[in-house]
Amino acid sequence: MIAKSIVAENEGGVNQRFFNNRFVQDNDHSMSFFRKVCKQIGNLPNGEIEKMLAILRLYMGIGMKRRRKDFIYAKQIFELIGYFFEENNDAEEFKFDKDTVKEILKEYLAGYDHNDDNSAWFDKLKKVADNLSFASDMKAYKANPENYKGSISDIAEVVRIAVTGRANTPDLWTIIHIIGEDAMKAKIERLC
Repeated sequence: MIAKSIVAENEGGVNQRFFNNRFVQDNDHSMSFFRKVCKQIGNLPNGEIEKMLAILRLYMGIGMKRRRKDFIYAKQIFELIGYFFEENNDAEEFKFDKDTVKEILKEYLAGYDHNDDNSAWFDKLKKVADNLSFASDMKAYKANPENYKGSISDIAEVVRIAVTGRANTPDLWTIIHIIGEDAMKAKIERLC
């Protein structure tokens, strides 16, 4: 795994100090330091360095409303980010049967546009929910759950597990844009 190789390289060297002892802070200094470390050890091409920076920002909550307080060091997220770089063979189970999962994923891919912003992307998820008899409005679902197969959160969870192998991750739209459209589609099409 690319992320683990950064830490393993030069045991005890500057990168070990960064990942073991360096706080990932809400400032450019930590990110520029990480960029220099990656270039110094030569493990990552420039595009992968930017990808790792985006992953660190996402998982650490840098620049977001809520900063992650449970992660102090960058090293702590490595176990959680494998799906960005490799296939996740131990994915969590879907709540729905295979036919329902396939139906959700096919409908999702049919309406997907990589140029959509987060809001437009989520509106399309709501359309998937409406088209497949899931509730796109959580208030309506909570008032009468028996009228629906599930809710919009169930639709998002199916897509999330298909893309990441996990039911809980940071913002899915951001993850999809870090992974890239082709990789996201390949992961989903594998299940359809």
